[in-house]
Amino acid sequence: MVKLNMSRNIYNLGGATDRKTFKSKVPVVSYEDLQPYIQRIANGDRSPILSSHPISEFLTRYVPGLDKGKGLYFLFIKAETKTPSGLVARPVLANYYKSQQFKTRPYDPYNVYTSPNETIQGWFHLG
Repeated sequence: MVKLNMSRNIYNLGGATDRKTFKSKVPVVSYEDLQPYIQRIANGDRSPILSSHPISEFLTRYVPGLDKGKGLYFLFIKAETKTPSGLVARPVLANYYKSQQFKTRPYDPYNVYTSPNETIQGWFHLG
């Protein structure tokens, strides 16, 4: 991430990409700190505010703890919306289920879905 955004020299990293320098120069921020920049992007500002690459979509929710424990999947996907500037905004699962990564994923016996891909992705074709 640091290497990808080196051109965004807002923290004066001096080309450094190591963890120690990053932690010493980049402050910990909250969503509220970033909200004005997020709003600018949603409203159409294409300048490299938060990333050296253009923001192409927003994920509408962060879900903590997804890396812990077991889960039973109930696949319910909400439709995507658009920001005032036309950027796609959709839930993280809709983003994943629409991706090539999901469509071409290798078989995993520990992560078997009860529905075929066509059913999971079906709402995309109804719109």
